[in-house]
Amino acid sequence: MESRWGDLVIFDYELNFPDAAPLELELYSLGLMRAPEVLLGDTVPLGIPRRPGILDVEAGRHDAWLADVAEASGSLAWARVLRTRFEAILAGLRRGLDCWEQTDGPLPELDLLVGPLLDLMALHTLNWVLPLDTYTRHFADLLGDPELGRQCLLAQLTPAAPAHMVDFHAYVLTSAQAATDGADLTALAQALSEEIGYLQQQGMAEVPLERPREASSFLQRVAAGHADGGIEGELAALLTAQQRSRRRRDSLYAAALLAASTDAVRFDRTNAMAIVCRVAAEEEEQRKILQQRALRAVRQIGERVGIDASGATLAQLGAAVTRARGAQEPEGQDELAGIPAGGQRS
Repeated sequence: MESRWGDLVIFDYELNFPDAAPLELELYSLGLMRAPEVLLGDTVPLGIPRRPGILDVEAGRHDAWLADVAEASGSLAWARVLRTRFEAILAGLRRGLDCWEQTDGPLPELDLLVGPLLDLMALHTLNWVLPLDTYTRHFADLLGDPELGRQCLLAQLTPAAPAHMVDFHAYVLTSAQAATDGADLTALAQALSEEIGYLQQQGMAEVPLERPREASSFLQRVAAGHADGGIEGELAALLTAQQRSRRRRDSLYAAALLAASTDAVRFDRTNAMAIVCRVAAEEEEQRKILQQRALRAVRQIGERVGIDASGATLAQLGAAVTRARGAQEPEGQDELAGIPAGGQRS
C-alpha cells in the first residue's frame, strides 16, 4: 500500500482493494488525509489526492507526522483524549446513519454521514502508525521477558467487544436456533437482512443476506446443518474463547501495572499504551461494522437521488444529493461545502 519514491511517499489503496468502488477507495485516502487532525489536532492535511484511493505525501511531512504520533503515543493525557474522541466519532456516525436510514421525510445533509465517517476512517491509520516495537520493549522490560512482553502487547490489542465476524456468526447461530425452536422464520430473516446481513461481505455491492428471502434460506440451511443439536455448544465455545482472551488481557495488564507501580512515569506510560492499544483494537472492529453499514447507506442514498453510487465519488454523490434536496437548501449551498477537495472540513 505504501511506497517511497525519492521525496514522495505514495499510499495506494487500489493495491489492497482492487475491486473496490471509487467511493470506497476515497474513504481510505481522504481518511488518511484527515489523520493528523483526528489523531493530533494538526489541521494541515496529509498529502494530496491523485485520484480516489491514491494519496501523495511529501516524505518529510510523512516522517514528521509518524514521529509526532510516536512521541504522543506514550502520553496518558493523549491516550485519554484519543479514547474520548473515538467514542464521540462513533456516536456521531451512528447518529448520521440513523438519519439517513430513515426513508421518510426530507433528505438530511450528507455531511451528517460523511463528516464522522471520514473521521472514523482516519483512525484506520492506528493499524500501522503506532510504535508497537517500542510498546513491546516497554512491556518486556516491565515483565522481565521478551516473550511475555510480546504476549502482553498482543493481549492489549484484544477488543473488548466480540470481533465483528464472530458477532455475525453468533447472530446467525442464535437466529437459526430460534427458527428451530419455532420462532417466526420470516421475522428472523427480515431482522437478519436489516441488522447484520450487510456484514456478509466487504464492499458497496448488495450481498445476498441483505435480501430477506436469501436470509431465510440461509437460516434454514444453518438450522439443517445443526439438526442434531450443537448450536448452544458452539455459542458457548465462542463465549468461552472471548472470556479467556479478556482474562488473559486483563491479567497481563495488571502484571505490567504492578511492575510499574513504583515509578509514576512508567505507570502512566503503561496505562497510556494499554488505552491506545484498546482503542486501536476497538476501532478495527467498530470500523468494519460502521464502514459497511455506511456503504449500504451510500448505495441507498444513490438510489434515492438517482445516481449509481458504485461509480460515483463523494463530490458526485454530494452534487446529486444537493439537486435532490432542491429548495430545502439555501441557494448556492453545496452539500459537501464542509468537505473541500482535500477531504478537510472547514
